[in-house]
Amino acid sequence: MDFRLRRILANLLRAAALVAIIVATFMVVNHRAGWWILIAAGLNALILLAIEFWQARKSDWSGWPSSRHRLLVPQELPPQIGKVVGRQTDLDNLEAALHQRSHGGPLVIQITGPAGIGKTALALAAADRLAGRFPDGQLYEMLEGRSAREILGDMVGALKGPREAIDANEATAWRELTRGRRFLAILDDAADSQTVNQLLPARGSSAIIVTCHQFLTDVRTDARIDLRPLEPSEALDLLDSMLDDPRLKDEPAQAQRIVDIAAGIPLAVCLTGAALAVRPQWSLDLVLQRVDRLAPLPGGTLDVCYALLTSPERTALRQLALLTTAEFSPWHLQAMQGMTESEAWQIADRLAHAGLVERRTKDVAGVPTFRMLEHVRSYALRRLGIEVPLAEQDRAKALLTAAQEARASKDPAALLRANVYTRLEKGQLLDALNGARDVLALVRAQRSSNARRDEGLAFAALAEIHAELGSIEESWDLAMSALRLDEREVTPRALRCLGTLQFMMSPNGDAQETLRRALAAANKAADRPERVRILRRLAVVQAHLGRFKAADASIQEAMEYCHERQAAGHRQLVGVMWAEAVVRTLQGATTEAAGLLHFAHVLAGQGDLRLWRGWIDHQRAYVCQLSGDYLDSRRFALQGTDTFTDLGHRYGAAHCRLLGGMTLLKMGRARDSLALLEEALATFVTCGDMSANARAAIALAEAQQQLGNRGQAKRHLVLAVSSLESTGDWEEGNKARQILRGLKRWGNGSWTGDPALAVRSMSPAQ
Repeated sequence: MDFRLRRILANLLRAAALVAIIVATFMVVNHRAGWWILIAAGLNALILLAIEFWQARKSDWSGWPSSRHRLLVPQELPPQIGKVVGRQTDLDNLEAALHQRSHGGPLVIQITGPAGIGKTALALAAADRLAGRFPDGQLYEMLEGRSAREILGDMVGALKGPREAIDANEATAWRELTRGRRFLAILDDAADSQTVNQLLPARGSSAIIVTCHQFLTDVRTDARIDLRPLEPSEALDLLDSMLDDPRLKDEPAQAQRIVDIAAGIPLAVCLTGAALAVRPQWSLDLVLQRVDRLAPLPGGTLDVCYALLTSPERTALRQLALLTTAEFSPWHLQAMQGMTESEAWQIADRLAHAGLVERRTKDVAGVPTFRMLEHVRSYALRRLGIEVPLAEQDRAKALLTAAQEARASKDPAALLRANVYTRLEKGQLLDALNGARDVLALVRAQRSSNARRDEGLAFAALAEIHAELGSIEESWDLAMSALRLDEREVTPRALRCLGTLQFMMSPNGDAQETLRRALAAANKAADRPERVRILRRLAVVQAHLGRFKAADASIQEAMEYCHERQAAGHRQLVGVMWAEAVVRTLQGATTEAAGLLHFAHVLAGQGDLRLWRGWIDHQRAYVCQLSGDYLDSRRFALQGTDTFTDLGHRYGAAHCRLLGGMTLLKMGRARDSLALLEEALATFVTCGDMSANARAAIALAEAQQQLGNRGQAKRHLVLAVSSLESTGDWEEGNKARQILRGLKRWGNGSWTGDPALAVRSMSPAQ
């Protein structure tokens, strides 16, 4: 039903209820009726209002939008980067056009011009300045390579809300939602009139800005703005606004030539500025010498950017022009150049940093796609034709075709074992993360009969990596994505990861129940290696809950598997021994725990399991602290910190620093502990691990209390209480609150020294 009609009917209902009460009251006051008339009128009014409320809850039948509609004002414009220089007249014309009155339909304004001329920047600048004229929001859609239905689905979702059902007919839903609204939409990089016409609201007072290379004659247009290249002085002003560099004033002739090369194309000027900014020690004369050595192209607006790339980057840029689409993945570079996967990622990231390609992610998995800018792609094609012989181009295409065929036949599960889990155990965290994302991209491209299973396995792998890195929310979302696929081989891994996260966040029995479900799912899938991984985690949880017999049984079963499988079990044995050491620590058997950890450390070294070596050193430091051997505790904590730092594992290093700082507190060296504890806290805040964050804050509070800084101690305790309660850990939150109330003076038996708390918060995700 039309929004305005719903409002009229709702108001009529309210009026009818009010009139009934007024008339009944008048009759009673004038003794023309008994009190029963007033009571009946009141009941009638309540019934009418109840009907209105029920209809409102059911289908927004009330005159007022639902709470989601009232509050849902999309603000989807991308951030504007840099200044809009030399476009004041165009901006004034665009603003004037947006102030026009529509003639029964939306205002439509076309901004035309070649790639890189600044169409999008102008549209965003106008949208930012006139945001107040469009109270129902701002939308932005990139049209290139997308169907009208896909774009409509996105815009309907933005206006209606992600949790509300969307009409199967997106066009109908779009017309209904836009009727009576006043919003601004930017349709970027339009190529044909048909697509644009399908995206225009049927009527209303909204405004649509369309950017396109050529004027779309079949689109009803209220105003047209054609962009021209910048004047040389304007281009120089744009470059100066980006750099604020004395080189531009010290070498004016060279600066003028550099902007002349860009030919007044704003994108080329901006990319040139970015390239110059990363080489502040290079004189502009030296830059131009580099350009001349590489044979400038006629009209080559990106010659300066190209000249300042490294040789591998220039090769990559040329080869990317061989692809049939602007989008690419690092494996394309790996195939054509014969480089390693890690090198390909580095090249792609460096090109993105230079602004020559865009890096995008589409979902919670963070699978990146890279896209060459249109202006850059045109330039790369010209460089390819001049600098690369046809025979070499054909060879690169053949390598690419062979790689595509090979990828199509690869087993994603095998790739996860080889390129993700093996790397993770070795501590190659970034490579493992990129490997998991690449497997997910491969699964989506293959679309095989096992796609759901393989996608779930990739999600679960990504969840484990994020848990290892301390990214709690990302890990939870990924594990839930895996669990929703309801695949037999995926479910146990997803549940194990969720149980681990529950254990990290809160000490209640939820983690144990989730891990038991994971164990049952592993049995159903006949996945014994996964069962061992679940058992070692379950043993730690059971021990923390004081169920040591159950923990011993879990360890025993896991050990039996490791001894049966020999080589395969050897890699699992390290983790099982670590788990047994944690159980013994909780039992107070620190000598036995120390022996287990020593042997596990040796095995991890033999298997090049560097990630495990870091966590084992961390646990050894904790065991030594409990035993009163503070010097060895500090030594192991420093050793673990060094291992994690070498691996680029900030989360693991933060745990070791926290433990080292707590050991210094035990030694009465509160001032020395501050730097370690503050650095650990900063890392945990960034990662989002609120449980570890709370423990670091409590340790800092104890240090400040020992130093007599009661105000600082209170602030850290407030942070600890907030962090613990945000995880649902009410028991420990209440303990922290009690300490906050009394600011008791802690000693060696302080809360920070509770082994159960420390083991729970500082155990590895793996």
